[in-house]
Parts: sequence; structure tokens; C-alpha cells
Amino acid sequence: GGDAEAEGALGLEDMRRELSALKVGTQEIDVRMTTVSFSVCDYCVAAYTRALSTHTSNVLWRPPLPTAPHPNGTAGSKPSFQARIHQFLDSAELHANLQEFALPGLWAEAGLSPPEPPGGASKTIPVYLFDLSNEELLLFDRHHQVVAYPDMVLAVRTRAAEALVDFQCGRHVMALRPHDVARPLLAGVLQALWAVAPPSLAWDAADNAAVESHLWAVGLTPFGPLGAGRHLSFVQVDAGLRNLVHAHANASLAAAREVLAEFARFGHDEAPLSAAAAATLSARFNVLRYKLARAARTAAMHNFNASLYFALSAAHEVGGISEVLRGGAEDMATTVTCFQEPDMPLQNWVAVVGVVLSLGYLYMRNLGTFKAK
Repeated sequence: GGDAEAEGALGLEDMRRELSALKVGTQEIDVRMTTVSFSVCDYCVAAYTRALSTHTSNVLWRPPLPTAPHPNGTAGSKPSFQARIHQFLDSAELHANLQEFALPGLWAEAGLSPPEPPGGASKTIPVYLFDLSNEELLLFDRHHQVVAYPDMVLAVRTRAAEALVDFQCGRHVMALRPHDVARPLLAGVLQALWAVAPPSLAWDAADNAAVESHLWAVGLTPFGPLGAGRHLSFVQVDAGLRNLVHAHANASLAAAREVLAEFARFGHDEAPLSAAAAATLSARFNVLRYKLARAARTAAMHNFNASLYFALSAAHEVGGISEVLRGGAEDMATTVTCFQEPDMPLQNWVAVVGVVLSLGYLYMRNLGTFKAK
């Protein structure tokens, strides 16, 4: 009963339904929840406490209205700025701590088996949600409820009251609900697993970097303080599936580039190969180009099942290219040639003899001059 209530509060059932739109082929997406208390998880406490930090800011304090007239006839204290110390979690520090503590004992204390290493048939992204009973606002880096990394998602939930943020939409000041993390949690999982960028990120060609702009970060989206939905739109689903295809295609290209770079030290690509091996290498390259082109074309038509098939099968051609090149390298033999000093050319000998005779003539001439004197 407790787990079902917690899953409902976190919106895990809605998350399962929304993420099912990102399945391709025979893929399965599973969302599981395991509860671990601080009292039995020393690694959790260590990671959390090491990531706690503080920030001091000036807050406008307004005194409560008096219920009775002041004895001196004054209105009481006036509003004033006061220094307040706020706690927050350093997401980078917490990420490093969880990476350090995950394998030694954190997973064992949680009663879970460690995730498979990258490159396997499945991929597991842990979501570390710190569900606290604090009644004070606690965020990551003072602004975020959820922070996504390529290998994990960090989230924090407290019992604090709503907090106003520095954003307005339609003249309405936006509010942050610290006790409701369902929407940002879905956005964090979408970022970590499918690399879907928030709509507030835009590319600046002048700086050659991503910059934050909230101009279009509105609507029924799970991202950002201006989002107001827990559902994935067509754009986000399309971006997630397209990123999946691009990731596999990029992995094949990176592997092919690595093999060619290793083989480039032998000179021309086909120099050490026999005629049959060179023909096989050319055929493999042509098939690789065809599969990558088909993957891009079918993705443009939103046929992601076929697109993912071509992107995954491109790895087979890369393996064939590597096999052909390594076979050619094995057929190569190492030879050692001793260096022999070449004989001096005849014209050099003539020049040396001429210089010696000239010096001798000058010496004898000077010697005869001294005797005559």
C-alpha cells in the first residue's frame, strides 16, 4: 500500500505510459521503485551530507500586521532587508559522490544488483530521489528540482510550501511546488535516456555553444518552470527516437574511424591488401554508406523501426571492415635493412685534391719568397 501510494505521488504510472511511446521494435521500458531509508544506508547519508551547501541572500522581510494598536501610537516595525542563509544541494558534488559510492555498497544496501556495463543488451539509468520531510525549500544548485546526467538522474522532494520563481507567463507569476516532482522527473529521464534537450536550450552560432532562452519554453511540456504538462508531445517523442538512431549510427562511425586511424600508419588504405581483400574492403564501405543513408532516409519518414534496423546493422559492416584490415596487417612482414655508408663521389675527390694542391702551391711560393729575402 505504501509503495503504491508513493508511486502515485511520483507519477510513475503516468511515466510508464508516456515512455511507452518511445519504444522501438521489441524494446521494453521498465520503471521500478525501491525505497531505502537513511537509517540503513550510510552511503546515502554520506553522499547527501557532502553535497549540502549554503547560500546567503538578502530577503525583504515584512512584519505581520498588528492585531492591536501600538502603545506609542506607531505602526510598529517597517519592512526591511534581512540576511538569510539557505541550504541547497550541489548537483555536481552529489553526482560525484554517488558515482564513488555506487559500486562499493550503495546498490547492495538498497538490495539491488548493479546495472549492466555500457554496451550490453539493456541499459539501466538509476534515478536517485531524495524524499525529505523538510519544510524548508531545498533545490539543486538553488534552482532545480531534478538534474539529469548521462548515467543518472538526481531529484529532491520536500514538504515546503510553494515558492515563486522569477518567471511570468501571461502576467501570472510561476510557482514551484517542491512536493510535486512528477513533471520534472519525467523530463530528467527523457534527458538522461534519450538525450532530449529542454526547449529552453538554443544554439548560439556566435558563441558556438548552447545558451538558455525561455522564449519558446512554454506549453504542455515537462521541461522548465514554464512547462505545464506531464505528457510528451510529438516533437519530444520524435526527437527521442531520432536521437536513438543517431546514437547507434554515430557509434558505428566512431568505430570505423578508429580502425582506419590505426591502419593509416601503414600508408594508403589498400596498399598492404591483396586485390581480393581490397575489393572486399570497397564493398564493405559501400554497404556501410548505403545502410547509413537508409537509416537517415527512413528516420525522415518517421519509420524508426526500419531506421534503427539499418543503424544497428551498420555495426556489422564496421566489424567486416576491421576484419579485412586486420587480416591485411597480419600478412605484412617486417624486414630490417642495414645502412651502408655510400662511397664519396668522384667530383668530391677532385675538389679535395684541387684544394690540397692549391694550398701546397701557396705554401711553396711563400717559402721561396722568404729564402730570396
